[in-house]
Amino acid sequence: EAREIDEIWKLYVTSSVSDFDTESFMRWLPGCLKEGKELNPVFSPKSRAYLFSKLASKHTHTRTGKAIKVTPEWQHCFISCFLSTNRATNALERSPLLILDHSKLEGMDQLWEFALKETDDKVRSKSQKFLGSIYIKFSHKDMSEKAKIKALDGFVATCMKSLYSSADAKDEKGMQAVLELLNNVLNRINVGEMIKRPLYKKGEKIKAHWKKDGGTLYVAQIVAVNEDGTYHLHYSDGDVDKHALEAYLREENGHRRVPEPVKLTVVEQHIQVTLADTKEHFNRIFSSLDVGGKVGALAWDLLKLLPPSDSVAKNIRGLDSQTSVDFKSLLSSAPVKLLYSLQIMNPAKLEDKKNPLNSPKWCATFAKGGLQRLAQILKESASKLVADKLALLCLAMIYKIFIFFLQAKSIAVEDVLKVLPVTEIVSVSLQLIPSMVVVEEAFVADAKATALKVSFELLATFVQVQPKVFAQIKAFGPEWEKVVPKALIVNKNVAVQKSFTDGMDLICTSHSDDSAEVAKEREGLRDKLLEVTNVFFAELDTETNCAQYLLLMRNLIANTEQIEAKSAKDIGLSLAQLIKKHPMTEASPKAQDHVLGALLNLTAELIKKVPSLRETMGSKGPMQTSLLKPVYEMLFTAPTLQNSYHLKIRPPQCKHPKTRSAGFSLLAALASNNDANLVALASLLLPHHRRVHSNGKKPYSWDFEPAWMSDVEERQGYCGLVNCGNTCYINAALQQVFMQPKLRENILSIGKYDHPNPGRPHWKRDELEGLQWLLGYLQESNKRAIHPMFFHSRFEDPDWENQGKPVRGDGAAGHAQADSNGFLQTLLGRVEDRIKKYPQKDAIKDVCGLQFTDQIVGTRAAPYLNYNYSVDNWVGPISLNVQGHKSLHECLKSHVEFKQQNRKVSKEGVFGQKYEKQNVQVWKRTVFKTMPQCLMICLNRMGYDNFGNTLKLNHRISFPIKLDMKPYSEEALYEKLPRGTDSGQSASAKDQKTKIEKPSEHPDEYYQYELMGIIVHAGRTLQSGHYYSYIRERPPGNRWYCFNDSHISEFNVNKLEEETFGSADTDSWKCSTAYVLVYDKIPLPAKVSPVAKLSNAMSKLKFADAGMLVTKLQKKKGEASEKVKARAVVPQGMLRKIWDENELKWRDSNAHDRAYGAALRTMLTTFRKAHPAPPESQPAVEKVTDEPANFYDQITRFVTRYLFVTLARSKGKIERGWKSWVREVASLYKGNVASSVWLLSMFVNPSVDWFSELVMAEHDTNPHRTPAQEVRFGAVEVLAVAMETIAPSEKRAVTKAAADPSTKRRVRTMTPRREMMEIEGKGKQVDEKLDHDGKGVDKKDAPEVVPRPPEGFLLSIVARTVAELQATTGDNSTASYHWIRLLCKFGSFYPEATKYLESTELFEDLYGLVEQKQEYGVADKIADQLPDEYFSLVFLLTKAPEQVEKLCQSHFLNRLLLEGYTVARAKPICALVKKLCAANKNVLKAIMNLVGKAIGERHHEITRPLYRVLTALVLQKDAADAKLRPALIMGGLCAAYANNELKYKEGDFLAEQIIRLAETSSDCAAWLQKAKAGVNLVLEFLQNRKEEKKQVWNEGDQVVARYKHERGVYAGDVMKCHGDDTYYIQYDDGDVWDRAPGDKIRPRLMPRLNLTEGLDTEAYPISGGEQALHPQTVKTLQFVLKNHSPRVNNELPELTGILDEVTVFALQDLLRQSFEFERSGKLDEETIKHLQYYLDRNFVSQQKNPMKEYPDQSEMFEPDGVLNPLTKFFVRKWLGLMVTTISTQQAKEELEGHVKQHVAERDEIGFHKKGRLYTITCEFAPYGRSVAEKVTSLQKILKGEPLASGGYDSEDEREGREFKVGQSVDAWDDYFMRWKVATVSRVTSDTVTVKFERTGSRGDVDVQYSYDVRRPKLRARFHTYPRADPHVLPEAGKFSKLYK
Repeated sequence: EAREIDEIWKLYVTSSVSDFDTESFMRWLPGCLKEGKELNPVFSPKSRAYLFSKLASKHTHTRTGKAIKVTPEWQHCFISCFLSTNRATNALERSPLLILDHSKLEGMDQLWEFALKETDDKVRSKSQKFLGSIYIKFSHKDMSEKAKIKALDGFVATCMKSLYSSADAKDEKGMQAVLELLNNVLNRINVGEMIKRPLYKKGEKIKAHWKKDGGTLYVAQIVAVNEDGTYHLHYSDGDVDKHALEAYLREENGHRRVPEPVKLTVVEQHIQVTLADTKEHFNRIFSSLDVGGKVGALAWDLLKLLPPSDSVAKNIRGLDSQTSVDFKSLLSSAPVKLLYSLQIMNPAKLEDKKNPLNSPKWCATFAKGGLQRLAQILKESASKLVADKLALLCLAMIYKIFIFFLQAKSIAVEDVLKVLPVTEIVSVSLQLIPSMVVVEEAFVADAKATALKVSFELLATFVQVQPKVFAQIKAFGPEWEKVVPKALIVNKNVAVQKSFTDGMDLICTSHSDDSAEVAKEREGLRDKLLEVTNVFFAELDTETNCAQYLLLMRNLIANTEQIEAKSAKDIGLSLAQLIKKHPMTEASPKAQDHVLGALLNLTAELIKKVPSLRETMGSKGPMQTSLLKPVYEMLFTAPTLQNSYHLKIRPPQCKHPKTRSAGFSLLAALASNNDANLVALASLLLPHHRRVHSNGKKPYSWDFEPAWMSDVEERQGYCGLVNCGNTCYINAALQQVFMQPKLRENILSIGKYDHPNPGRPHWKRDELEGLQWLLGYLQESNKRAIHPMFFHSRFEDPDWENQGKPVRGDGAAGHAQADSNGFLQTLLGRVEDRIKKYPQKDAIKDVCGLQFTDQIVGTRAAPYLNYNYSVDNWVGPISLNVQGHKSLHECLKSHVEFKQQNRKVSKEGVFGQKYEKQNVQVWKRTVFKTMPQCLMICLNRMGYDNFGNTLKLNHRISFPIKLDMKPYSEEALYEKLPRGTDSGQSASAKDQKTKIEKPSEHPDEYYQYELMGIIVHAGRTLQSGHYYSYIRERPPGNRWYCFNDSHISEFNVNKLEEETFGSADTDSWKCSTAYVLVYDKIPLPAKVSPVAKLSNAMSKLKFADAGMLVTKLQKKKGEASEKVKARAVVPQGMLRKIWDENELKWRDSNAHDRAYGAALRTMLTTFRKAHPAPPESQPAVEKVTDEPANFYDQITRFVTRYLFVTLARSKGKIERGWKSWVREVASLYKGNVASSVWLLSMFVNPSVDWFSELVMAEHDTNPHRTPAQEVRFGAVEVLAVAMETIAPSEKRAVTKAAADPSTKRRVRTMTPRREMMEIEGKGKQVDEKLDHDGKGVDKKDAPEVVPRPPEGFLLSIVARTVAELQATTGDNSTASYHWIRLLCKFGSFYPEATKYLESTELFEDLYGLVEQKQEYGVADKIADQLPDEYFSLVFLLTKAPEQVEKLCQSHFLNRLLLEGYTVARAKPICALVKKLCAANKNVLKAIMNLVGKAIGERHHEITRPLYRVLTALVLQKDAADAKLRPALIMGGLCAAYANNELKYKEGDFLAEQIIRLAETSSDCAAWLQKAKAGVNLVLEFLQNRKEEKKQVWNEGDQVVARYKHERGVYAGDVMKCHGDDTYYIQYDDGDVWDRAPGDKIRPRLMPRLNLTEGLDTEAYPISGGEQALHPQTVKTLQFVLKNHSPRVNNELPELTGILDEVTVFALQDLLRQSFEFERSGKLDEETIKHLQYYLDRNFVSQQKNPMKEYPDQSEMFEPDGVLNPLTKFFVRKWLGLMVTTISTQQAKEELEGHVKQHVAERDEIGFHKKGRLYTITCEFAPYGRSVAEKVTSLQKILKGEPLASGGYDSEDEREGREFKVGQSVDAWDDYFMRWKVATVSRVTSDTVTVKFERTGSRGDVDVQYSYDVRRPKLRARFHTYPRADPHVLPEAGKFSKLYK
């Protein structure tokens, strides 16, 4: 064997012809060493050892005489031999000490040599990893801790010995190798405390806030973890954040991740101590930092993995205890060593008050010498501090320490400035800035950005504390001319650019607390920088990354008070030219053009600063500077077939939301305060709002939200298919057909030829037509997903049960799941059949067609049975059986194998041959004759169980990316026949027909395929589950995508095996498996493409020269990528139809863009400020036309169209400020006659008919067409103002109609129900109204303003409203309530209007809205629907006595009384009740009867409106029965207390109202003084209330309590009483709650046992029975048994503390639940033994450290039947746990019950009517006065003493509250669900706006720069409340303190 190995070694290694032979040998050799490997020799152990010795030795090539280098393949072979050799001898498992002794392991010395001395980096790295794994993996296996420590000690000793020798020899390579090895091992052990460990890991999927946006979480992936602890994130929408703070990150469920404490094993702690605390080792590693370069970086990485050195840490942390400090030795001048010392200080944690380094003494000590030392280092070693990455981090750390001391509260700033040479530091910092803005190497960019950012922060801090620093910064002025272009133009690194821009903004931005001197200096610096930036602005190239340059300029302009007109004009001219010539680069909404956005923002800011530029850059400006139309086109140009079909990047130019927002800001800036620009812009925008979305085809969709072009990015350039219900199998197959370019092109080209039959082609309306339209949409549509119903309706269901029916034509949801393979086979087969008579009859076969050959072979005795025949035109997937196979090759091999058959034939023979036997044995197989362009293979995973039931085979089936089909072809298998047969080639000439014909030959490339698509089935059975596809782009594209119905995402092909192969475990439930495989034939090598030529040219150029070809190469690649999509020729009509829909989609997206709406709102606001009223000159009503009368009219019409045509139909209209929009637009119609006539015409004009769309309801027939309530409300509000404007001119017509009702014009009275029935009847004709372009009939030519009707506009609107109201009476439709508001408004215009309404008999319809048979509950529900104006309108129309009589009926009167739940509603109700009481004396008695009934049956807060009415009646002095009313009302109220069933909350509320009536009316007070019996009833009721007494806790009490906002209850002790019913709780687990409310605390039911008390067995001997345990222990045991024993209550022990027989019996019953033994009633040995068993099973074995408090932890707990001290210890511990459990369970039940009780009480104190729904406003809402105050008030009434006059309702009191801006208030924060102190920021007559200061506890940190750079600002939140809202209180701290 040795000789054979020598020969092989000589042949392939020492005398090899080429290196390739050696590498191949090294790859082959490891497989030979594996035992059981087929086709390879198996080496014996001796031969292995011999071979291993050769691998471990050095060799010289015999031919060249040079040493043979060790290659990675050699190293891999060496490792394989190492493991094989040592495992064969059991060396690795035999003894751990073998690892320490290199001689005991074969090849260990050579492995160390490879790891430390090998020059090849790959070999050395691999050796180091393997060597580390030996010491980590094998040394931790079956070894004691001592052996592990000894093994690692040997490893460290060997490493350090090599490091010493390399350092002494100044061998940097050797030092580098050792440090690499140590880093490798320690990284795998994963230890280190010096730097904070990141909570999240690289590659992890998380959710994160987008930078400063604290509201929304987005899905992202961590690409890298930065040195400074921030994260490099890639968001799912394509955005990137390279420095995301850890505070922004969340787990996938949205929760914060809690850092886990680092738990180090003994071994890990030991290796840390060995390296860090061994002085020689640490000093040697530390001294390696001086070497610099790669060695220094590796030494630094190693030090980061170790804990801080004790010597260095003690010197730094013990400064305050040292008398003299040598800062020179403590703070080294070497940057990396200094960085190590500063990292120990960790400036980020110095602010922490708990940090010992934050003490005043330590800060003072360090300030005296440490700051001076750092300043000296900065001055002397400035150039070194920017030399490399670590030096830059050191510089940043120095700056951070300076900033800390300048802002620290533990030391005065004056003391710091005394020792800190500010002038020198500022000078050095400024000198270093130019070197930090130039990035030559990418790996130092982040470090430079960090240092640059901190340097500016330091300068800003110096400016704040010492303003004279500005003189130095200004003196640096000449350098700014070099630094600014170098940082923002020459430098291309975005991080450095941003740091520079933010830094300059930090210095130049003014602050509110700046002194006059600082403000002046800042202004001077801004002017200087603005002058510098202007120099380079004219020559700026926007194709470079100059966004930060433009941002800096914008910030400078924004902070500059005044800019010269000439300079501004020049800048504006340059900006206009740059914007116009800027190329279109935003390919999708995710690809932001930062430069374009910066240009637009800068221009908008400049226009705001210089308003005169609006003329120059507006609509009337010169062409070269006018920007209004170009920016409009950037935003609103939609891609059309004419302008975009052949473009890669299509309009509009602004697609990213931020870029669009910038564009809209520019338009708003141009149009604000400039009427000409505003009118011109309105003219451009008006066409977008002439029609509703979808071009008017879907006017009844009121929540329209187009996915603003984000669909293009979401679908990755492709279009998805909507799942119509179990149609995923169709979608998956259709996407595979579409993604095959040749197949798609062939199918789409079929319609170009005329059918032979001159009539209608037979393929019309069939599968082919539907498939063509589907493929056309998938190729050309811009939608995210299309609805394939037009295809489903044309495809006949292949299921035999549904023959003749479309597969999904009816859209039913019950369609069954089908087979994707079967559908694909059926589809291609049907299309193939349809086109047989066409010139394109081979369209399918050319791509998918293949031929099989069936071969039948007989025995040699009967070769005449040989026969083969072909199966042509197979165009579907090939089905392969997978049962029993593990790979595709096995399935194919089984498919083409000969299968034996027995055939029975007649005497004449099968094929005419003569033979005698009847039963003939033959072999048959099917092989591939010709191969298709696209090969589809179905892995038939259907199997059967033992009972014959079908099941899916989910076992693992592997398949290759590249497939060679030649082994399965007829050509390859021609001569491979079964034994005993022959092909018949030797037959005679006359028998030639019996031979197997030789197939034609093809080259090998003919059979080569590559995987391009997979249809995956996810499910347990093939009859259920889900289908989706993985598809690869056709070359030159190479990306994989997942097509999952309408969702398309990029797919990582590395996960292909995991996602599609199935499970290797046959019993696994993993059910996502590949079902259909799609392979494309690999094309033959073609000519070199232009892209390849350019790439080759770049590879031959130098790096500096290669940049010239980058742009050209990208262009070529883009063109090639477009060709990938294989734009097949789509028929012209189809193409036009699809592109019309694309254009419509983009236009809808433009009109409904939220940023666009915000810009319009800004323009409208500025327009209202500039023009508070319309022009005084208004045209007559008759002269108003479609042309606006003036610019005010034009703007009013435009914003009205946007409001009702666009915003009204947008989703989220409420959040977008719908109500404020309505108010603003309505205000434009006040006094605006022209606009009012136009608006009324839009409601009256039948060709527009806004009345039907916006006001009328189609509630009964189609609820989806019903406009939202807020839309109706807005339409009525605006319409009412317009009606009021023209009401004076319509008065004559109204008067005439009111005087003579017969002259009223007949209006359309068709009800909504009848109209909708008519519309539904014509629904089939809707599609026929579309023209050939798919657009609706355009009505824009029809006039909008109709001539004034003879009866006038007002009566036209009112008559129709009345008719609709009368038609819908009784329908319970809420639309009628909006009509009531409109009619009420009309009735208030003048008396003639009211008279007209009376003549319409409207009273009966209004009365009919309240049904007579309403119960209380139903009435409450319907009462919330009546509008406020209902009662005002009823009051106006109530004239006749019979009308009054109707209103006095009980059901209406009851409804009327309960409706006054607001002050506004109460006024008309009270007026109406007064009218009824004056007309009918019995009404007041009826009211009191209803009040008495309501008091006893209803909630007290619901009865509040009753007291409003009663108060109004009492105060009506002019009533005929005014003197009788106090007695009747007060007597009725007091009589309610005679009912003993009156609940307290109702009675208490009634007492409050009685007192308030007495306060309001002296007559009521006088009556109460006389009627003492009634007052005594009230007093008796109040005095019987039980007052709850709160339990008071004392220090030392053992309790169980809740912990803050958690629901759990935990045991603890009261440590301190605060006196305000809050307590300091110390919990048993170590947590504390310093302010625990008393109502969250409950007593611990038994006191805590002393675990070590009474452990002495002599004190309590076992023989004594009752003396065996401590009395307190027995008492606790009795308590536990009473709560957990299975015995009945009368058999349970009492808490006596004596271990009596009853107690023992109960204990034995408890133990007998787990063990079987006899009860004795005595604590004998058997009982104790079972007790010990019970403790061991249920307690001891479940505790992590059960003997923690036991004195002797070495004692073992064993059940021995003896009540020893250890058993007593565990008994006490177990009892303590049981008592705690029982206490917490009971406390939790009580607390939850208390919550329920509290909710009931909250109903009493906080029930408030809000928004027409009874809701609990807040937990601590005030209610009335206390019981004592009520009693005192009643006693004053009895004595005749005066009462203070007050309101009768708490809401009235709240409405009268006063708020001032800046006032601190208490407010309920819905975001945090708690009361908080807020500041009033705005006060109106109706509302109060407060500002909440954010705490950042929910991820809403908004980092903004300020002079205090250490503390980020937190973004405030604003909330607006109605004045009467109980959620806001003027008393700050009233309720918010309860949450502290």
